[in-house]
Amino acid sequence: MEPRARATAPIVWLVTLALLGGSGGCKFFKGKKAQKDALAFNEKLVQYNKRIYRMARDLGLNIGKRLGGKGDVSDDDLEDGVENLQEEIRKIRKEVKAMKVPSHQTAKDLHKAYLQFLKEEEALIERIEEVVEV
Repeated sequence: MEPRARATAPIVWLVTLALLGGSGGCKFFKGKKAQKDALAFNEKLVQYNKRIYRMARDLGLNIGKRLGGKGDVSDDDLEDGVENLQEEIRKIRKEVKAMKVPSHQTAKDLHKAYLQFLKEEEALIERIEEVVEV
């Protein structure tokens, strides 16, 4: 293939795809959009999990230091850690409730299960709060 032909091949490919998108090829694009939406939805949940993990890990490390008598972790530090984690989960729960869920039933089920997971996390943090107060 000549250099000029190689340079224009991607353009021809894009034009062909655009023409197909306007005719019977719409299904192809809808499938790709659904996949893209599902991946974006999943990635958002992953980011929420990472936010929770980081805060919970830091709180857990501070509780461990306090129980082990290592470091200078005060009661206020632990209480602040618990409050910050509770607030973060509330924010995430609000964001999850408001997020656009893909139309596939699996995504809807995952969304519902994730909201339940956040509810359980809130209950767990309340129990941790009781331990921290002791």
